Amino acid sequence: MGKRSYNRLIELPLPPLLKLFLNYGNPYNGWEATLIPPSPWSTEELQEGKAAPEELRTFIHGNASTDFLSENKEALKRSCDSSDVQALVEVFQSLYLWEAFKPVSYEEPLARPPRYSMEKCERK
Repeated sequence: MGKRSYNRLIELPLPPLLKLFLNYGNPYNGWEATLIPPSPWSTEELQEGKAAPEELRTFIHGNASTDFLSENKEALKRSCDSSDVQALVEVFQSLYLWEAFKPVSYEEPLARPPRYSMEKCERK
């Protein structure tokens, strides 16, 4: 991939062996990886209700796979209607339990680091 691409690749939240594997090329067409974002809230913060319901909804809709969203559609709708934070917390925790995040195809631009111009960056 080249030195610049590899340096951007190591910043992705992937296991080290997967990063090494990706650096040597795509194994076959249609291969997908799942990026697991770090949880913005700890278990204690969720239990104490420190996470705002709207932030939880935004995180779930932004990172969950379409299958996970369709399976939990009723729970998400119920939490929107009644502002049931506990239902949202349960959906959020099951997202990490089942690791049901959006798969990102290696062929898609989102999976590859952005290409920067060859101009020198000014360091401050």
